Amino acid sequence: MKEQGFQFFAAHTDTATKIAFIAGSLLLGALFIAGLTFVPRRARKPLIAVVTFVAGLYFSLEYLLPAKETAERVLEGGNGVNRTVRALFGWYLRPLAGSRLDADQNFLSPSVQQLTTAWQVIAGFTFALGLWNLVHIHGKSILRGSKNWFFSALFFLGFAAMALAGFMSTHGPYKGMEESAAVFDLATRGLLFALDAAMFSLIAFFIISAAYRSFRIRSAEATIMMVSAFLVMLGQVPIGIWLTSWIPETGFISNFRLEHISYWILTQPNAAAQRGINFGLAVGAMAMALRIWLSLERGSYFEREL
Repeated sequence: MKEQGFQFFAAHTDTATKIAFIAGSLLLGALFIAGLTFVPRRARKPLIAVVTFVAGLYFSLEYLLPAKETAERVLEGGNGVNRTVRALFGWYLRPLAGSRLDADQNFLSPSVQQLTTAWQVIAGFTFALGLWNLVHIHGKSILRGSKNWFFSALFFLGFAAMALAGFMSTHGPYKGMEESAAVFDLATRGLLFALDAAMFSLIAFFIISAAYRSFRIRSAEATIMMVSAFLVMLGQVPIGIWLTSWIPETGFISNFRLEHISYWILTQPNAAAQRGINFGLAVGAMAMALRIWLSLERGSYFEREL
């Protein structure tokens, strides 16, 4: 049996191979970044725009182009639409149908996994960039003795404590020991989760304050909003259900029970409003994605000279 050759993108379990890949990747990345520093300033923005456009175009085409299964159906179909499509795009459909790709793949699909892995590596560098940014800002605050520099010092203290606790529980000589697990549990459950709960509890007070300002009766729309919110809240608590418990649970009149009114408001008008909001968000996200993809976005970050 013929042995398979070296697979570059295959998973490697050999320690020496993994070390070579990691070292080579770091070296190539450092050389690439060093090479970018020699690019003229005027050429940096066009270079970023071209790379962004090509990357977005690849993933867009991979999603939009028909797969092998679709190509086979079009080539085998006999109606007028299929004949028209074959006449226009046969140069693409015939090679795709005769390829060895999977039924749900096109010519761009085999490289998606490798490019997605590369994107994850780039995303990992963004975490390092964010960490460096935090260290730079808080370190400068401490060195300059700025106002509230003590909070910057607490950032470094918390960062070091969490990193040490995580390292002790998963690596090093203390791995698997009950003491290191207890330290990690204290840092996460005893400190981090408690701080998260305190932060979100403060957000709840801001939400209540905003709701109070919104529900003040100043117009017909505000009145409708306040009445609807009041009915929904009453239908969710026992006292509200008790207020209309004398109404029969069956028949047309049962629709006037507070829990039924609350349920109708949540599932009918509220659901329609939520779908409208989600649709608007989707359109806005698509518009923003197109602007970034085509390098049309303008702002404080995009206007800076690179």
